[in-house]
Amino acid sequence: MKDRLAEIIGDGRAALEALPKAEQQALVDEMGSIARARRAAWGRLPEAERMRLVRAAGAVPVSTGDAAPEAPARGAVRVVTMQGMCPTGETGFELQPIGYRGRQTMRRADAVDVMAHQAAQKKTKVALTPAQVEMGRHYAALFERCEASDMRGSSMEMTGGRSVGARGGDVNEARLEERRRLVALQRRIGDGVAMPIRRVRPSKRGADAKPRRAISDRQLVDGVFVEGLTISGLLKKHNWGLGGATVQAATAALAAALDRLSGPAPRPRMAAAFYGTRASWPAEEEV
Repeated sequence: MKDRLAEIIGDGRAALEALPKAEQQALVDEMGSIARARRAAWGRLPEAERMRLVRAAGAVPVSTGDAAPEAPARGAVRVVTMQGMCPTGETGFELQPIGYRGRQTMRRADAVDVMAHQAAQKKTKVALTPAQVEMGRHYAALFERCEASDMRGSSMEMTGGRSVGARGGDVNEARLEERRRLVALQRRIGDGVAMPIRRVRPSKRGADAKPRRAISDRQLVDGVFVEGLTISGLLKKHNWGLGGATVQAATAALAAALDRLSGPAPRPRMAAAFYGTRASWPAEEEV
């Protein structure tokens, strides 16, 4: 909750705007700058106004209904419309919203959603394709299932091979199969250092004195899709500067790792072959 409260407070912009106009100007004059005034504004607010800002951060979108409670610790959310093929008439089908009572669905916003929102504010787009994003989310879901299960560190040798039990053996084998899939995906990512980041000139990496740490491809994927860090947050964690070239290099390295995670693209195969008399359309026969 402490980290979430820090996100709600943010840079203090909302807290400063919540103060009356006269108090805002007085606080800016007292602190000497708007940035310092924003950092000090939260402490100047009355308790009721602080609670209002915290509750507003956990407000539920109206389109999702009133069943979900206000939860500031939930974090940022994204509203999506669930759709499905519904019958229209006797033989027709149409893609229609299928939400409960016509409501939309609220889901937790991940790091990609946050980056997409930040890019939209700058009138740009995230340099990741939908296929790359979905593969990263699939990897994160598989990673979380394996970490939450009690089969971590297990193998077929440790469990004695195929279990004799009906249901218990099926569950264990399913978990072991997910573990194998996770290991295979992590091998696709590799443990090499993200080369595009290393090629950034040292003069453009930032001027702070903190020692920088190399960022591997695995850390890029895990940081964004498992830990929920944005590219900027991941670079800050490893003491890298946030220059445009560094962020672009990290994004390019993440995209390349996600492409490897998806595996090689399947080659086009022959769909059909004709031997003997060639098949023809009625229009060709008429000619």
